[in-house]
Amino acid sequence: MVPSRLASIVYVGTMAAVVFLAVLLRYRGGDWTIGGGYNSSEASIMEQAQHWAKKGSGMQNEWNSRFWCAPKHPDAWVICCEDVCGGVYAVYRLSFAL
Repeated sequence: MVPSRLASIVYVGTMAAVVFLAVLLRYRGGDWTIGGGYNSSEASIMEQAQHWAKKGSGMQNEWNSRFWCAPKHPDAWVICCEDVCGGVYAVYRLSFAL
C-alpha cells in the first residue's frame, strides 16, 4: 500500500529532522534573536519594524527586559537566551514537542 509507505517515510523523516535539530542545538545552541543583524537585504525592513516598535511605546525594551541576555543584543528582539534554548534544555523541549 502506497499511503502507509508514504506515512512511514514522513514519520522517519520527521524523526530524523528533529534529532538532527536537537543535536545541533545541544552543541551549538545560542541566543535566539530577531533583528540586530547586518544583512543588507533585511536591514531596511528590520530598521523600519524596529523604528515603529520603539516609537512611543518602548515595546522592545519591555519585551527584552525579561531576558538576561538582552544587553548583548541591544538592537534585536530577544526570543530566547542560550541557557534555555541551548544545551540539554533544547533537547528536552524538542523531545517533548515530538
